[in-house]
Amino acid sequence: MFQNNNPIKSYIPPLQSIWKGREDSSYIHNHIQLCNLNNGLIIKKNPSLCFLGFASDEGIRRNLGRTGAFQGPSTLKECLGKLPYNRIDSISLYDAGNVFCENEKLEEAQIDLGRAVNRIILNKMHPIIIGGGHEVAFGTYLGLSEAYQNEDITIINFDAHYDLRPVMNEKSTSGTSFFQIALDRKMKKLKFDYNCIGIQELGNSKASFEKAKELGVKTFSAEKLYLEPYKEAKNFLDNILSSSKYIYISLCMDVFSAAYAPGVSAPQPLGITPWQIIPLLRTLAESKKIICFEIAELSPPLDEGIKTSQLAAYLISEYIHHLKI
Repeated sequence: MFQNNNPIKSYIPPLQSIWKGREDSSYIHNHIQLCNLNNGLIIKKNPSLCFLGFASDEGIRRNLGRTGAFQGPSTLKECLGKLPYNRIDSISLYDAGNVFCENEKLEEAQIDLGRAVNRIILNKMHPIIIGGGHEVAFGTYLGLSEAYQNEDITIINFDAHYDLRPVMNEKSTSGTSFFQIALDRKMKKLKFDYNCIGIQELGNSKASFEKAKELGVKTFSAEKLYLEPYKEAKNFLDNILSSSKYIYISLCMDVFSAAYAPGVSAPQPLGITPWQIIPLLRTLAESKKIICFEIAELSPPLDEGIKTSQLAAYLISEYIHHLKI
């Protein structure tokens, strides 16, 4: 699908100036190297993580949500850079810049994101994708699908919503990504293995629950996370891990209570707490089965005291400090 000698059009190369903080080697910003994905393949010799932003809120606008997620990647990178980097092994950190959506050309931007994700993997780097609205997920998937052709890919989505809305007039939105992935898997005669943690009853329509049932989606609801012991969620996760080879994690910031994450398009008064997810995220990172981690729906203009951006940065930091690749 992707010609790797072709330039990624909707692409802004990385800037070192966005990574700043204390002049101390123990902070993440001092470990960031730059990687221009339009400069051809430069295979990394050491284990490497690569941050790539998807600056888009066009899918949110189409879904009649509150826009602002376009600014998510830059703000999150700024917050992340100020956190300590305490790994003692040789994993390198790269910033590959941003893919962006302009002039409402979301579908083109999603294809460019897929091309960029695939190029990161060809460079032997582990992709960490920073959105942007949850339309990011379909673009990320396009890249993973190209890199892992004909392989089963398990999706774990931490989210208040299923995002299984039907595509109208061939237009992507922030609510259609996983339905689009299901259609693509069906067309390729591959398994659609979709698992959701944090789903809220009042965050989804009856049609969404019916579609999830039809597609065989496995769900661990926000209510269960509150009412049942942690070991029940751990068992749910362990069952997924035991039957999966490649896992793609998408984490939507609106899975959290608005007390922790007000800076999202659809803040959740009944959302979950960070510490209900962090142990699960650590387990996944340590599994050696993760092929991509993604943050979605961070909207800095809607935030209060950058608390949502800081939470997102802490989640990425937890992931990279526990990741085994």
